Amino acid sequence: LPAVRVSRRRARFDMWLDRGGAGPIAVLAAPATGWASPWRVSGVVDVCGYKYGGLWGRGAIDLDSRVYAEARSRGQSVVLMPKTYGPFEDDSTRRAMARLAHQVELCLTRDGISQRHLVGLGVDPARCSVFPDYTSAVPGSSPRPNQRGFPKVIVIPNTRMVDAAGPLSDASYQDVIRDVLDLARAAGMSAALMAHDSGQDIVLCQRLSREFKVPVIHERVATVAKSIIGQAEIVYSDRLHGLIGALSQGVPAMTMGW
Repeated sequence: LPAVRVSRRRARFDMWLDRGGAGPIAVLAAPATGWASPWRVSGVVDVCGYKYGGLWGRGAIDLDSRVYAEARSRGQSVVLMPKTYGPFEDDSTRRAMARLAHQVELCLTRDGISQRHLVGLGVDPARCSVFPDYTSAVPGSSPRPNQRGFPKVIVIPNTRMVDAAGPLSDASYQDVIRDVLDLARAAGMSAALMAHDSGQDIVLCQRLSREFKVPVIHERVATVAKSIIGQAEIVYSDRLHGLIGALSQGVPAMTMGW
């Protein structure tokens, strides 16, 4: 692990890996200087979501396995926060994931299916307990006073639908979004796009907004975003947590899987 810089302005941790910038995989406590070397921390906490499964192959597993082996060699604890695991269909991926799982103290799971995938690799069930991190029971909070006229139809796209892992071409996915928006207009219902992710989904929403002349909602406060979803009459979401935000508030929802 390289040093970690703390951005006080946004109170978050930024991290760079030494192999191609694979993205943040850990949150580490930092000293008052704002920097922490790998030898000055007591543990590593992995907060990423779904990245270990047959869909992704061995790339992330092998990279993280090396990182965690180095951390354990320094006597540091490694904990994987709740995430989705599996399926691990080929023997090579199964062996790689088994090695990674035995290098960490805990690999917490989001659901029983994920736990069964890990237990099938020989992981002790006590080390892969189920701790769902879904937000079904978290209530929404009131939108800001200047927010008015919430849409009746909310469309939440997902770049995963068109990237290397996705089932559709960019043009095909754009057609799907167009169809949903056309149906809303035909029913006389106002519609808006919502960026439910702080990364490439925003870029995708902005492009779709220019193409289809609909507004984009990008609410950084998660509970406010959930409240806005709760005021819709129907939600089309290709983001899991967008679906949870809708269904947990009794809003009908549609999706396509990737």
